[in-house]
Amino acid sequence: MLHEHRFLISAALSAGLGATGLWVWPFPADNAVLRLIQVAHPTLWTAMAYAYATLWFTTVWLGCNVVTSLMYIFLGRIGRPTVNRPLPAYSSPATRGDLFVALGEQHSANAPMRSTDPQWLTIPERGLYTGMAIVGAVGTGKTSACIYPYAEQLLGFAAGDEARKLSALILKVNGDFCRHVQEILQRHGRAPTS
Repeated sequence: MLHEHRFLISAALSAGLGATGLWVWPFPADNAVLRLIQVAHPTLWTAMAYAYATLWFTTVWLGCNVVTSLMYIFLGRIGRPTVNRPLPAYSSPATRGDLFVALGEQHSANAPMRSTDPQWLTIPERGLYTGMAIVGAVGTGKTSACIYPYAEQLLGFAAGDEARKLSALILKVNGDFCRHVQEILQRHGRAPTS
């Protein structure tokens, strides 16, 4: 319950600690250098005195805010049961309302661990116009893990809708990929009629 009011708690702590710090260590107005500044540039001296007082409150507020936020992040998890949800069902490219390519699963962005609420990592239609590069050494699975599934999704999208289905020009030196694309088109009812 306290974590919901962490900003108010930070403000109250900074007001108390800032006032205490300012009372214990007031602005050193009796410093010889500061007295010279006061005589030569009274506006600058006044600005420095206000800045000194302000920093007692703002610095303490920032510190309290960081501490209470960390407590919210780490202590808020204690006693809370974690439920691992399954990955949402994969939608067939032929039944998708919008064009996108699912690249894989998206888990925790900050830690190398499974997320409690995994999602599909996708590239929306707008991102598909910018191009894509798949880089890796020979034999690492670029074709089988990326090219084939992505081609399946793109060529299978709205396969029965003449106005929305995609077309492609495939240039490949060896015939393996071209034969695979023909199989994809046949699976989605898009095999050439001639």
